[in-house]
Amino acid sequence: FVTEGYSTLQFVLTNGVATYTWLLPKIKYTGAAMGKGADGRSIQTKLPFEAVYDVAEATSVKVTKS
Repeated sequence: FVTEGYSTLQFVLTNGVATYTWLLPKIKYTGAAMGKGADGRSIQTKLPFEAVYDVAEATSVKVTKS
């Protein structure tokens, strides 16, 4: 977020019949909010982002069904 670089986000959703792989090949984080963790607890970070057009994939969002 601080360096204003780009990342890739990919995740898979399934409904028991079909599987959908979502690819956001180029995302840019638009903010950050650090949570406070107690002793021994995990820290959660909110990272809002926007999908940006990726020239190599020729899209900003790609969904593949399998």
